[in-house]
Amino acid sequence: MLLTSRAKHHSPKKLQEAFQMVSTNYTQLMQTLEDLMLLSASELIPFAEALMLDLYRLLNADVPRRILQIVNQLWMLLNTVMPRRLWVMTVNALQPKAKLLRQQKYTQNDLMVDPLIVLRCDRRVYRCPPLMDITLHMLNGYLLASKAYLSAHLKENVDQDSKPYQNNTMGVMGQPEAPEVTREELKNALLSAQDSAAVQILLEICLPTDKERSHSTGKILKQQDQSSSLSESLENTQENLLSNVREVQCLICCLLHQMFIADPNIAKLVHFQIFAIQLLSHLCIQYALPKSLSVARLSINVMGTVLTVLTQAKRFAFFMPTLPCLVSFCRAFPPLYDDVASLLIQTGQVCASHVATQAQDIDPIITRLKYLKEKTEVTPDLHRSVSSERIKKGETIAPESLDPDVLLCQRVEATFLEIINTAVVGV
Repeated sequence: MLLTSRAKHHSPKKLQEAFQMVSTNYTQLMQTLEDLMLLSASELIPFAEALMLDLYRLLNADVPRRILQIVNQLWMLLNTVMPRRLWVMTVNALQPKAKLLRQQKYTQNDLMVDPLIVLRCDRRVYRCPPLMDITLHMLNGYLLASKAYLSAHLKENVDQDSKPYQNNTMGVMGQPEAPEVTREELKNALLSAQDSAAVQILLEICLPTDKERSHSTGKILKQQDQSSSLSESLENTQENLLSNVREVQCLICCLLHQMFIADPNIAKLVHFQIFAIQLLSHLCIQYALPKSLSVARLSINVMGTVLTVLTQAKRFAFFMPTLPCLVSFCRAFPPLYDDVASLLIQTGQVCASHVATQAQDIDPIITRLKYLKEKTEVTPDLHRSVSSERIKKGETIAPESLDPDVLLCQRVEATFLEIINTAVVGV
C-alpha cells in the first residue's frame, strides 16, 4: 500500500520534468518509472501523453537499458486500455526531428491507409531493441488494420458501383463483358505490395551499417593482434551475440516468421522480387515454355536498361550475381544468343569506359569479347585452356586489381566462355 500510494503522488508534469533531466540525471526518471509500474493500466492513462511526448529523448546512446525496458513494459500495459490513441502518439513521437521542416502529425486514418509510415521513424529506433519491439508491434497491428479497413471500404462501395456497372457491361451482341481487373484483385495486389515492402524494409534494417561493419572489423583485427585465451574468445563471442544489432535481428525475424506462417505467399513474392532473374534462370531450365521465353527476353531487356542508369557500385552488385543466369537463358532458349551476346558486349563496353581514365589495360578484354561474339566455329580446345579454367574456378586474370569494373569485365568474359562451351558441348 505504501508503494502504491507513493506512485500516486506522481503527476504527468513531474514525469515530463524527469524526462527533460534524463541526459544529466537519469536516476530520477528511473525511480519515477518504477513507481508508475505499480499502477494499474487505467491509472496510467493520464501519464500516457507525457510518456509519449518525450519518448525521443530515450534514443540517446547513454540512456540506461533499464529505463528503456521499463518504458517498454509501461507501453505494453497502456496498450491494453488505449491502443489506437497510444499508437498514433507513439508514431508521431518517434518521427525524426527535422529542424528545417515542419513535422507532420499523422492520424489514425493515415496509418491505416499506409502502415509503412510506422517505419519512417528516427533511424536510432532501429538499434534500440525495446523501442524497436514497440515499433514492430505497431507495424503488425497496422498491417492487419489496413486489410480490415480496405475490405470494409470495398464492401461499402461495391453496392454503389454495381448498378452503373450492370448498365455498361453489355457488349455489342448483347452479352455481358467481364471486367479485366476486379476491385478484389486490386485490393489483394495493394495488400501484397504493402506486406512485401514491409518485409524488404525490415530485412534492410537487419543489415549492419557501414559504421557497424568497420567497428566489427576493427574488433576482429584487434583480437587477432592480441593472443587471447579460450575464455576471452568465448567472452568476445558472447559480446557479439548480445549486441543491439543481434537483438533487433531476432525481433524482426520473429515478426517475419509470423507473417510467413499467416500468409506463405508473402515469402514467395519477396523471393521473386529480390531474386527474380536468378529464380527465372532455374524456371527456364525446368519449364522451357513460350511464356518463359517471353519473360526471359523481358529480363534481358530490363538488364540492358538498368545498365545505363546504375552507378558503379550498384552496377557491380546487380550484374555480378545475374550475369551467370544468362547461361541458363541461352541453354533453355537458343534464339536468345544474339540478345545475350549484345548485352554482354554492352556491359563490357560500359565497364571499360569507366576505367579508361585509369592506368589499366582493359581493351584486350573487350577485343576478346568481340572475337568470341563473331567466332562461329569454336574448338573444344579453346575451353580447355588455362585462362578459361582459371575463370571458371573464379580466379581473376589480374588478382591484384580490385576495381569493380575490371572484375565485372572478367565476369562478362567468363559468361561468354561458358555460353560458348555450352553451345559446343550441347549440355
